[in-house]
Amino acid sequence: MKARAIFLLLIVAAATLRAQEKPDPAREKMVERLNGIMLTAVHMTEAKMTDVAEFFEKKALVIEHLDPGDGRVALKVAVKDDGAGRLAAARVNYATGEIPLSEALRYAAEETGSKLVVDGEGVAFVPLDGYKGGVPPSLPPSLLSPRAQEEGRKQMQAKLDQIVIPKISFRQAKLRDALEFLHRKAFELDTSASAKGAIWGVSIVLIQYPAPENDNTPAPGDTQISLEAADMSLDAALKEIARLSGMKMTVEPYAVVFRPDTQQQK
Repeated sequence: MKARAIFLLLIVAAATLRAQEKPDPAREKMVERLNGIMLTAVHMTEAKMTDVAEFFEKKALVIEHLDPGDGRVALKVAVKDDGAGRLAAARVNYATGEIPLSEALRYAAEETGSKLVVDGEGVAFVPLDGYKGGVPPSLPPSLLSPRAQEEGRKQMQAKLDQIVIPKISFRQAKLRDALEFLHRKAFELDTSASAKGAIWGVSIVLIQYPAPENDNTPAPGDTQISLEAADMSLDAALKEIARLSGMKMTVEPYAVVFRPDTQQQK
């Protein structure tokens, strides 16, 4: 009798697991839309999350040119707060060049300590349980396919190696200003973008997590650096700036991302 009960429990558990793994066609279609909507540029400065959600929603509406006859409706971008209003009031500060909406949403979620929940109607920013600032316990994963991520990283690395900055002169420059300078230079000097379908320039994203309560530590973007160099590859320049500022640099499919280096902070 006991063995039979265990057997039944195993069947129920297996059925539950299959139900959880069952594909959601509506969600998969929405993920495809989020990956397919290409934003030409995103510039956020002290933008509240409610404004960020509205911005992305309007951008998607303009870019998709929805036809009432194709059965699609405008996707929704929502902010699901925890009742305390922390997420709605959180601020977003980053800039990119051409980037899929899915990746732009991911960076906004990461910088505000939230996660992305996608369904058939759109996407929502949802607070992480117990998060009160600092480095989030988990980062939102990319919605791009593994293959797209790998190909994107290879193309981005190729750009970083190919672009050479003739002259760099930073004297006590703020990190955010130094990265903005290199972002502009990459746009000016990128010759690979002449290929059909290629992304122009290099997006450089600076992630600054919300500070914990009563933490008056200056924002990473205000860190000052000094660097003098000539004919330096963009890859080498960014790596050196990461070292000087104590940040971690990561090459991702559509951007180079600077995050606080948690290993150095330990």
